[in-house]
Amino acid sequence: MIDRKFEVPPKSKIFAKTVYDNHTDRIVAGCTVLEHCFYVGIIARAIWRRLAPKVQELIPSCAITLAACHDIGKISPGFLKKIYEALFSSDPDFGQSDPAICSLLNCDSALFESNHAISGLRTFHDLKKTHKEWERVIANHHGGKFNLPLENANNFKFGGKDWQDVRIHLADQLIEKLGPLPPSDIKPNQDQVNMVLALTVFADWLASDERFLKNGQFPKETEMEQNAEDILNDIEWISSKPCQESCSFADLFGNGFIPNEVQRQFFEIANEPGIFIIEAPMGLGKTEAALWGALRLIQKGYHRGIYFALPTRTTSDKIHERMEVFLDRAFEDKPGVRLIHGSAWMRLPILTKQGFQKKEKRDPNSLKKIENDRDVGSLWYQSSKRGLLQPFAAGTVDQALLGMIPFVKHAFLRLFGLAGKVVILDEVHSYDIYTGTILDKLVQKLAKLGASVIILSATLTRERRNKLLSEFKDDKKEIYTDWRKQAQKNTVQNFSDKVILPDSTDPYPLISCRYHSGKTIHVNTKPLPDRVVYISHMEQGDPNLPSIIAKRAVSGEMILCILNTVDKAQSFYKKIKSELKDNFPLERIGLLHSRFPLWRREELENKWLGIYGKNGDRTCGAILVATQIVEQSVDIDADLIISDLAPTDMLLQRLGRLWRHSQKRKATKPEMIILHPPKGDNSYLERLGADAWVYSPYVLARSDEEWRKRDFIALPSEIRTILEATYQDRSENIEELQNLYNRMVEKRKTMEMKADSATRDQGLPVESADNCMTRYSDTPSLDLVLIKEVSDSGKKRCITLSDETTPDLVSKIRIGRSAVDIRRNTLSIRKNHRYPIDLTDHALDPILGQYFFSEYVPLFIDEETRRLKTLTGIETPYSYTNELGVFIEQQFNNHLKHDPLGYTLSEDNENECPEEFEW
Repeated sequence: MIDRKFEVPPKSKIFAKTVYDNHTDRIVAGCTVLEHCFYVGIIARAIWRRLAPKVQELIPSCAITLAACHDIGKISPGFLKKIYEALFSSDPDFGQSDPAICSLLNCDSALFESNHAISGLRTFHDLKKTHKEWERVIANHHGGKFNLPLENANNFKFGGKDWQDVRIHLADQLIEKLGPLPPSDIKPNQDQVNMVLALTVFADWLASDERFLKNGQFPKETEMEQNAEDILNDIEWISSKPCQESCSFADLFGNGFIPNEVQRQFFEIANEPGIFIIEAPMGLGKTEAALWGALRLIQKGYHRGIYFALPTRTTSDKIHERMEVFLDRAFEDKPGVRLIHGSAWMRLPILTKQGFQKKEKRDPNSLKKIENDRDVGSLWYQSSKRGLLQPFAAGTVDQALLGMIPFVKHAFLRLFGLAGKVVILDEVHSYDIYTGTILDKLVQKLAKLGASVIILSATLTRERRNKLLSEFKDDKKEIYTDWRKQAQKNTVQNFSDKVILPDSTDPYPLISCRYHSGKTIHVNTKPLPDRVVYISHMEQGDPNLPSIIAKRAVSGEMILCILNTVDKAQSFYKKIKSELKDNFPLERIGLLHSRFPLWRREELENKWLGIYGKNGDRTCGAILVATQIVEQSVDIDADLIISDLAPTDMLLQRLGRLWRHSQKRKATKPEMIILHPPKGDNSYLERLGADAWVYSPYVLARSDEEWRKRDFIALPSEIRTILEATYQDRSENIEELQNLYNRMVEKRKTMEMKADSATRDQGLPVESADNCMTRYSDTPSLDLVLIKEVSDSGKKRCITLSDETTPDLVSKIRIGRSAVDIRRNTLSIRKNHRYPIDLTDHALDPILGQYFFSEYVPLFIDEETRRLKTLTGIETPYSYTNELGVFIEQQFNNHLKHDPLGYTLSEDNENECPEEFEW
């Protein structure tokens, strides 16, 4: 009786989905489950054919049929009941003449399993046609994690035996059309399962996207092969044709440019996949070397794209612009390059729900490139989950690291996006132990996924280099046998008749490489000519410093002051400005840090990077006070640098902003003044003050010791010397230093354990991603929305933001101009437990909250006092001006204390959030 009541509907009525019909304004039935599954298999096969060779080796061709079987669980009463109810709600006559559909519409939903992934998992397990490890592809293709249900596939909750027979028949049909499933006696490894899982999701999303349907019609079986190729071409997925190998360096980077020794030698050794580490001075052209080498690896057919990963969003934006020009010159079809980070969506064209612009001379019904936009090949990549699938992209390293955190939904898709590419990691020295540990795991994973990794740094220690090289290995012993023999003998190979020196010599510059084949090489280039930088020393808080800076600025020097915290930078700026008084044009002194809203920070960056850039206005002196945001990957050229004490590698990076280009200067010599902790009877930790919670106190002590010895430094020949002197292990005779060292080691162990925990799959639901961090901080952040005015216009509440824009808060719209306006008037601060902001007082409009995924609070700017207030008028400790940014009032700041041994990141690190703004 039960089987009769819940009989299987006709195959033509077993729908995979519903679609919205714009013509009738109704929900209508989409394709059948068989049609959808077969189409996914066809698209998966088209994708597989375009994969890099090493990635193809990971994915057996028979896995195409496995991908096609992904929705086998949709042939179940629990799932179809949801489909039929949606159709019935739009058309009350739907299914009334079909007893099978009527019975499902009238039954109790609780009788059946409604999640088709669980139904499919049970079905596939009972088929026993392939190894059970492949079942994850069926169970997890929507990003969830499910355990195998106890009931077998013939159980009533899945519809009974008749329904199972139909599911089996579907699998047999797909096998007949696409080929056999992976053999049941061969167990796949985790990477293989993840790659097939990602391939399945990729193909499923493409097959399900209605924008790809020509004239709104699902393709016929005879059209599917061509449609699949058209779709991949439309989204520019691995279809780019590189220029000929004879293309010169000047062709790629501009007439008049010839490669230097480091660039030439790196291009020569980039002839097969591996990990490459380029250690060379700041401003030597490591970026060009990396792109040139990456292109050669692509030309040779090893790889299918590039991801350029950097520490911050600002540096990602700059590299993205440079990659656009490079790809235009390097590839015949001028592929698009995607920008990927938490704020990248704001740089895209303003879009609407209705769609996007189309290029002329293309099929108007297919998904195409937005005219005049080089960020994306189409709207299809705009979701953060899909960004790394774009063949060419630049962004923050966090986007890649999220692939190593199992709790992040669709983390495997990020790894699939990196597989078979050239991944360039810049400024690797800037990451702490927590992020560095995840990075090491990523490098190891990329080796298994057929990627090459190019690591760039001016200040890498020997220990860090060797750690990165040792991580680039594979579990397959037969592939790495030769390398292991070499490692046991501690030998280094010769290459192209160049002199290869062992690690103990450590020349500089140095190119190191470990190929996938196992061979390890180290290539030292000819020594570069040195330039002498003079080092002066003063104590922090020296009352003479503002007058020294003022005098030299008035004389015409371009001065850059780099402080370790925002509070110190703001205070220093005010002191210098007070010293200058009327003797200096105010427009030539500025402040730059992370506590400005985005719109104001962009204004300041454009102004000061223009003044201090290669072709900047040097007609008179200038003073820029900034935090660490200017210490690397920015083209700033100063005559004199004033710097807080920082770790040696960071001080060297700051020196990279000194006398960067050939310029006419008022200064007589390149000089950096280091501000050391004041002398006194207090402990070193107390004398460090706020710097002790920005950087490791022990590392600061060792850096302080090394730099005090110097009145000058020869660059680049002494970079390696001072780095190793700072970081080499030694026994400490001073008890305080030994205690600081012990605390540092303990903190490192803690961070490594936290990173290991974050990257370990503990079987928890993927949706539980609250603690998935790629950067570690003990202090959570808070988004502040700066508002000038609130007014009511009829039933509508209107706001005016700090930049005078007035967003239209339309319900359920999270894209477009309003979203950009709101986020451009937002900044992040560290939550302060001593002076908290009442987070319950932010109900300006319920719609405002849809623009944020983290904690946020709108604050009014009092026009008279500049104090920031809550919506009910309660004053906070914070104030805001366009000149200073957000600052803490002096009466509060004097009592602000921090735990110097509590590990927190600098306020100016532009950290990525695990959950980005989604379209």
